[in-house]
Amino acid sequence: MASVTCACWPAHLGPAPAGPLSLPVCFPWSHPAPLLHRRGTRSPGRKGLALGPPQGSAPPDPLSQQLVPPPLTGVLMYRDYPLEQFMAQCYGNVNDPGKGRQMPVHYGCKERHFVTISSPLATQIPQAVGAAYAAKRANANRIVICYFGEGAASEGDAHAGFNFAATLECPIIFFCRNNGYAISTPTSEQYRGDGIARGPGYGILSIRVDGNDVFAVYNATKEARRRAVAENQPFLIEAMTYRIGHHSTSDDSSAYRSVDEVNYWDKQDHPISRLRHYMQSRGWWDDEQEKAWRKQSRKKVRATSCCRPTPQGTLEGRRLGFGGQ
Repeated sequence: MASVTCACWPAHLGPAPAGPLSLPVCFPWSHPAPLLHRRGTRSPGRKGLALGPPQGSAPPDPLSQQLVPPPLTGVLMYRDYPLEQFMAQCYGNVNDPGKGRQMPVHYGCKERHFVTISSPLATQIPQAVGAAYAAKRANANRIVICYFGEGAASEGDAHAGFNFAATLECPIIFFCRNNGYAISTPTSEQYRGDGIARGPGYGILSIRVDGNDVFAVYNATKEARRRAVAENQPFLIEAMTYRIGHHSTSDDSSAYRSVDEVNYWDKQDHPISRLRHYMQSRGWWDDEQEKAWRKQSRKKVRATSCCRPTPQGTLEGRRLGFGGQ
C-alpha cells in the first residue's frame, strides 16, 4: 500500500502531481469548512475529506456513497447545493424533493450528479461500478467517485465491487475514509492487514493519504481521476483520518476510547487548523475576513429555522407528493 503526503509521491504511480497549491485553490476550501461546523452536524474533524475530492474531480463526475458522514456534505456544498435544500431534506418538508420518504441526511441531487444516499453499508459500491462501466461504454470521459468507510470495506459488496471494477476496467475512484472506528469497533479488531490493503489484491492501483491534509487528498484525487479517465482503470484512495465526535447522537464514544485520544486529534491534527496555518504562513489569511465569514455562516444556519415544517405544510406536501391522493 503506497503512502502520500504533500511532500512525497510513490514512484510506481508515475510523475507526482503539483505540490504547494496557490491561493485560488486554497481559498474555496477555507470558506465551506467553517460552515460545515455551523450546520449542527456530528463527527467533526474530517473536513479534509469533504473539500479535497470535489476540487480534484470534475462537476460531471457522479458521486456515490452510503449513509453520509456530515463532513462529506461539503462535497455537495462545493457543488453549490443550497443550505436550504439540506434542511428541507432533513425536516422532510414540502420543499424536500423526496417529500419526507427518505431518512434525514440521505441527500441526492441529479443536477449535481450526486447519487441519493442509502443506509445499508457498501450497497453503493457495486452500483457505482455499474455507473462507471456505463460511462466507459458511452465514452463519456468522466469517472465515478464512490465513498465508503473502512467498516464498509469488510462487506461482501465491497469485494464484489472491487473485482468487477478491476476485471471490467472501470473508470472509478474508490475513496475509503479510514477514521479508525466502525462505530465502536477499532481497526485493530476489523482486520489484520496493513489498512485497507485489498485494492492491490484485486489488481487496483492504491494509495494512502493523510486524510487531514487537504492538499494530499486533493493531489491524490486529481491524479487518480487523470489515470482513471486516461487508462480506464479503477483507483483506490485510503484517506487516514479520525472521527472526533460521536458516531451518532445515540453513540457515547467515551465507552470505547479515551478523552485524551480525542483531544489530541482535535487540537493537533484538525484539518481546518492545518489549512489555516498554511494560509497564514503564505500571508493569505485575513482575521477580519474570517470573523465576517463566521458571522455570515451563523446567520445562514439560524435562518434555516424557517425550513421547519408546519402541520398544514406537511399535509399539503403529502397531498402534492402523492399525486393529490
